[in-house]
Amino acid sequence: MATDRDRFRRRFASVCGPAHPGGAGTRRQRRGRNARRRAIRRPYQEDERVTRTYELVFIADPRLSDEEAVELSDAFGKLLVADGKLRITQEESWGKRRLAYPIRKFTEGRYHIYYLESDGGDNGLPEIGQRMIQNEKILRHLVVRTDLDLKRAASKGKEPVQQTTMANVPSQAAGGV
Repeated sequence: MATDRDRFRRRFASVCGPAHPGGAGTRRQRRGRNARRRAIRRPYQEDERVTRTYELVFIADPRLSDEEAVELSDAFGKLLVADGKLRITQEESWGKRRLAYPIRKFTEGRYHIYYLESDGGDNGLPEIGQRMIQNEKILRHLVVRTDLDLKRAASKGKEPVQQTTMANVPSQAAGGV
């Protein structure tokens, strides 16, 4: 014969959770457990020693003088390589360019691009992104992991697209005669 306690447990099991530690639990609890199991059985795990490549673009305040813009880019360049987890492979400064849409009421900005490499693991890019957000001289920044594009192209059987830089663009396309 079921006691009042058993009836209560059966009736409110979805609210109170499983009746004992080995019980099935609520649907939400089962989903959580299954999600954890799926996370453990991932079909692939990225190797921590794989070299990852990133592209960091930031747009600085157009009111900065040329010297101030160089100082700002040098400061962030030193910050990127300070802990030794990132290497700068290439650095480009596009100068003042017109923005596609106004940012903080500016229609122009100074573009600066870093091409970076990391040996996987924690590379400190989130902290650098936070510093860029806090800096009032930087209007916008974006970090893109470019080695993922190469992996996706290889998995689809396509040839990877060559990274286009201003040095690779023919002189006619770059605005030359």
